[in-house]
Amino acid sequence: MKDVTAKVMRVLEANARSLGVSTLLMMENAGSAVARAVLELGAKRAAVLAGRGNKAGDGFTAARHLAAEGCSVDVYVVGGLGRYPSEAEHMLSVLRKMRCIKLAELKSREDIEKLDLSRYDVLVDAMIGTGLRGELREPFKSAVEKLNASGKPVVAVDLPTGLDPDLGKPMGACVKASVTVTMHAMKAGLIADGGKYSGRVVVANIGIPPEAWAYTGPGDVREAVPRRKPDSHKGDYGRLAVVGGSRMYHGAPILAAMAAMRTGVDLTYLIEPREAATAAKAYSPDLIALEAGGGELAWSSLEEHLSTLEKADAVVMGPGAGLSPATLEALAKLAAKLTEAGKPVVVDGDGLKALAKHEAKLSGLAVLTPHAGEFKLLSGEGPPPFSRLEERGEAARRLAKRLECTVLLKGMIDVISDGEDVRFNLTGNPGMTVGGTGDVLAGVAGAMLCFKNKPMEAAAAAAYLTGLAGDIARERLGDQLLASDVVEAIPEAVARCLS
Repeated sequence: MKDVTAKVMRVLEANARSLGVSTLLMMENAGSAVARAVLELGAKRAAVLAGRGNKAGDGFTAARHLAAEGCSVDVYVVGGLGRYPSEAEHMLSVLRKMRCIKLAELKSREDIEKLDLSRYDVLVDAMIGTGLRGELREPFKSAVEKLNASGKPVVAVDLPTGLDPDLGKPMGACVKASVTVTMHAMKAGLIADGGKYSGRVVVANIGIPPEAWAYTGPGDVREAVPRRKPDSHKGDYGRLAVVGGSRMYHGAPILAAMAAMRTGVDLTYLIEPREAATAAKAYSPDLIALEAGGGELAWSSLEEHLSTLEKADAVVMGPGAGLSPATLEALAKLAAKLTEAGKPVVVDGDGLKALAKHEAKLSGLAVLTPHAGEFKLLSGEGPPPFSRLEERGEAARRLAKRLECTVLLKGMIDVISDGEDVRFNLTGNPGMTVGGTGDVLAGVAGAMLCFKNKPMEAAAAAAYLTGLAGDIARERLGDQLLASDVVEAIPEAVARCLS
């Protein structure tokens, strides 16, 4: 794991929940760790300043642990009590029953100005964490200034209130902590801050299993798929171009495009030879099929559609394109041209064979989706067997690093690597050996790129979601699946991840 951004942390927590580690348990562990840090500073009397989110829940939990250790604790809710996430609400409900803890509201700037912090040994910042959006506003701004002016040691929960979680920059006012107890791993913002606002950083184990990151999970999809706003317009959720198709394999680009649309992309453009385009037009009115020459793709026919490719948010290239020399040369040239221009690209099927033959130069925006045979063409050797999974992951990492792209090596256990991180995916089943499921995966990956995810994020989410859709289709139909069955199960798979 290169760094832990706010987005990565949300993925980790969601994946941990899917493994059976509840938010309540993680909050209990977090609060206990914060209490230990406060006690290590010699606190006999402490004040917790809480906000409205799960960071406040950590603070409420810490207050309970401190009281249990004999520390006198007062809890001040900045902005006043309101609606909390269910777990934080639970921790607050416990505090309400504890007569030894004073619970008070600081609803306004005036309330904060009247607050006397001189009687406390240690102050706890449990106001705003990774949910910060924009500059800090009142009454939190005044609360931060009050803490900083107190002259007392401050223990920040996860990261100091007012610090950008990813960039490490103060968003207006920012708590200057003596100690920051951050959860699970160092945050990118804390690394960038270098202790200026965060002070000494303690990383607390809150019970997130290693598998929450080593393996993909619903959290990857949850963070990758955007929620639709009421005032959305056509195109807000992406335009995907699919380049491929041939006289024999006209179904492959259709499956990729339909999978992308079932994932949530607004528009798909199929750029393919005339016969394949005619088949796509007949298959569904939802598809926009553009003819690129006659029987096979060639550079001269693709050039006519460069303007369409430019306006696409991402491109899937290769499904069903065929192996003619002119087609392979055109696909390799297109891949290099698109990635050089900064266009996110998924290269699948015959597109991978084109890369292997012509050694096209790619950029970090490309996602390659080889099966074992295609992996051998690209790397010069087949991947190690599944019984040596770590070695298989290392082989994928080496290829991704050499080609400067993200590799999604398909198989019984998918391997995803961007040349640094390596992750695995366990969803999917033997019924998905049917032809066309690789095209479905390529389309889902293209959709994830359209949603502005980084290639590694897109590949991880696509692997999990496509496999889950296959598992749902198998629940309905048994092993006798069609690739189109997997496509039709994608909306339910998305819904399960978002629930």
